[in-house]
Amino acid sequence: MSQPPASRLPSVLLVAAGAVAGSLATLAVQWWSGSSLPAAAVSAAEEQVSPVRTTALHHRAGDQSVKLGQILSADDREHKSTDLRRLGEESAGADEREALSLAGTIKGDADRADFMRGVVEGMAGRDPRTAAQFALTELTTGALQADALRIALGKWGAANPHDAYAWAEEHLSGPVKNEGVNALVQSWSARAPEEAQRWFVETGSTSQALLAAVIAGGAAQSPRKIAQWVETLPDTTNRDTGRILAAREWAAQSPESAAVYYRTPAPDLAGVLADIWGTSHPAAAAQWITQLPAGPAREEAAGTLATVWAASDIRAAVQWSAGLTDPAVRAAAVEHLATTWGAIDPDKAIAWLDTQPAALRDRGLAGAYNSWAGTDPAGLAEWIPQLQAGAPSDTARRSLAEVRLADDPAAALDLALGMGAAAQPDAAGRYYRAWRRTDAAAAQVWLQLNRAALPPATQARLEQEQQR
Repeated sequence: MSQPPASRLPSVLLVAAGAVAGSLATLAVQWWSGSSLPAAAVSAAEEQVSPVRTTALHHRAGDQSVKLGQILSADDREHKSTDLRRLGEESAGADEREALSLAGTIKGDADRADFMRGVVEGMAGRDPRTAAQFALTELTTGALQADALRIALGKWGAANPHDAYAWAEEHLSGPVKNEGVNALVQSWSARAPEEAQRWFVETGSTSQALLAAVIAGGAAQSPRKIAQWVETLPDTTNRDTGRILAAREWAAQSPESAAVYYRTPAPDLAGVLADIWGTSHPAAAAQWITQLPAGPAREEAAGTLATVWAASDIRAAVQWSAGLTDPAVRAAAVEHLATTWGAIDPDKAIAWLDTQPAALRDRGLAGAYNSWAGTDPAGLAEWIPQLQAGAPSDTARRSLAEVRLADDPAAALDLALGMGAAAQPDAAGRYYRAWRRTDAAAAQVWLQLNRAALPPATQARLEQEQQR
């Protein structure tokens, strides 16, 4: 059966917006009503809604309805989402009208959206232009429409990227356009990487998103070739960004081979490799780090690995850090471990830092207290009075004050006034200056009320800030 023209889609596709559909025979009539097709085509359409055909359609609709009911009754939201999308694609692949009718019976917005994503995917598999037009005209602006356009343009980009790009340029704008174009370029690059790469260079684009799409698609075929292509880019910014993107794509496929290719990586590349590799196999990443030349790249890689490893297995990460012999690398690892651990279990993180040499402890405490202040400021506020005066106490106060400064600058100043003589004037002066920027009158009143009780050095610093 020939497909109806795109101009006839809206009358029946409104079903997908949530209206409950009528019988499949009625849908068929709506689908074709008003069509400018020749009489022979109309006659063929009438045959499609004959009792025999309608019975067959109802039978299939019943099968899909049973599947839909089973999926909707499942408790696992993640699997339900995947299954709904798969059923939508399957239904649309067999009969778009049936799929849209079925969508109209789904009451939950999230469930219907998942199903409709699959419907669009099925439509796009047969006619991506029609699917894109449907998404644009029949779906309400929002996340579902953006996803549907991305799906349709991705399919279209794999088949005819130039037409897909021209359509997107004419019909879309803003973030929806950007997402859709990125999807079609990635599909294009996966199918014909060299063609997509030439197109990107010819446009003179410096869009990081488009560059990422070209690299992601090309890396699916050959990460080595895409890494080599990046080095030929005429724009310096594109080259620098492209190296990071290519390394990330390659490491996601095979961190071992990526590490061999980037044998002496710059610090940012080393961090990317450690991040990806540490997520899947931290022990192997740790071994690789020991083989890097001493310097910023090894330190960056160690710090990144510490962050990733601490989030999944803090005990193993701590044990690894204890065996590091390079002082700079160990310091980077301890600092990042403490920062991550401080957000998860600050009491244990600080207890562990107390077992470290003073220099490592002080460096790690800053990260641990910063994380604690960001995740549980009330808990840190209760902890601070238990601390003896000294550098650790000053560090904790500074971390909490940074968090409170925006909402309660007076509380930030009170924390500063609890610091030691060496740290107090600078901290208090900075917090007072920030307060004056947002509410100069309130800051001045506070200073008048508290001036007499301030230590001379702090009083002089605040007077200096007041006169600015």
